[in-house]
Amino acid sequence: MEKHQSMCDFQPIKCKWCKKNIFMKYVDIHQENCEMKKICKYCKKDFSKNSLEDHEQNCRDIVTTCKNCNAILKREDLFEKHTIQICSRNYLENLKVSLKNKFQQYVSTMDLLNREKISMDQKLTEQIKQLTEKKKQILEENKILQNRRRDLREQFQNIRIGGASKNEIENMYQQQILYSNQLSINALYNYMENGNPLSIVVDEGNEQENSKSSNIYQNLQNFNQSCIEDLETQDSQNKIKSLSSNLKSNNKEQSQFQTFVGGQNNCYNHNISNVFFSEVEYDKKNMISDLRKEKLSLANKQCQKEGFWGNDWEKFLQVQQKHYPNQEQKILNGIQESENSSKQNRSQSIYNQNSKY
Repeated sequence: MEKHQSMCDFQPIKCKWCKKNIFMKYVDIHQENCEMKKICKYCKKDFSKNSLEDHEQNCRDIVTTCKNCNAILKREDLFEKHTIQICSRNYLENLKVSLKNKFQQYVSTMDLLNREKISMDQKLTEQIKQLTEKKKQILEENKILQNRRRDLREQFQNIRIGGASKNEIENMYQQQILYSNQLSINALYNYMENGNPLSIVVDEGNEQENSKSSNIYQNLQNFNQSCIEDLETQDSQNKIKSLSSNLKSNNKEQSQFQTFVGGQNNCYNHNISNVFFSEVEYDKKNMISDLRKEKLSLANKQCQKEGFWGNDWEKFLQVQQKHYPNQEQKILNGIQESENSSKQNRSQSIYNQNSKY
């Protein structure tokens, strides 16, 4: 019975369109011709009359027109492909939006840069002002230094070495003052002992030049003496005093021996005196050379201590060497000639005395 009921043609079944009860054997015919059945003209699917309108609003196969480019195509293609990928107007709109966003970023960046530029301009303006003031200050200092340089140059031109100015010393050299062979041995000792870069000029025929040379020599002697007194190098001072003492002692011994030999009447003693003089002169020259080097070193240190530069001191010595390259040799030659003359006079005197006897 149950099996028959499930297969019975007169079993009532509801129509899915109109909801009426229809015998099973008439269901297929009724559904095909049911007034409530509607077919979508786009997707060709069956829908009830009441639901067809809702379906048509959302049917993916419905044909529609693109608002941007007026292209006719299915709604499915419009939303999934055309609008996103193909439609140029929409692409341009998207591009416009993108560019607008970038432009906004650029505008904000420009605002930031403008603010930084204003701040930097203020800093640069302040720095330019400070640099301008500093430049003005440097120019003023440079002007002061130039004036000081000019004053120092004038002072250097008039600088005095032991009381004699540089120009006076150069003028004295340029006058080509000749050294007399009558310069005594004591004058040479004083000259070497005091480290004097000049020498006494003895000219019996020109008292004015003698006075000028003597004054310059005296000033230089005082200058060198002040160098010795002011220097802190006690060892050098002791060495100078020792050399000076040896020179004076040698000078005294030579003078005593010379007096002794001058009173003798034989040629043997006279030859002994010549040998003794040669040995004494050799020792004196060595001591004079050592003394002169030590004194010049002390004088140079003192000049540097008082602001008299070493290069200028060397220039002074170069001027001396330029005008009188053999100055010391001339002095020694003059002394030797004087001593030879004295020896000849003594020999002649001894000879005359022997002739009387």
